[in-house]
Amino acid sequence: MPTIRPSVDLSNNYNEISELCHEYSEPVFITKNGTGDLAVMSGESVIV
Repeated sequence: MPTIRPSVDLSNNYNEISELCHEYSEPVFITKNGTGDLAVMSGESVIV
């Protein structure tokens, strides 16, 4: 199940979001004003 967090969590709970990305190797979806805005992933999960 995808993890969805509000944009305020990027500054207030950065470490928690980082841990989620690293632990599950899946993106965390960030909303802005209740609408999807970003997907955040760990650098290790990105295939270059």
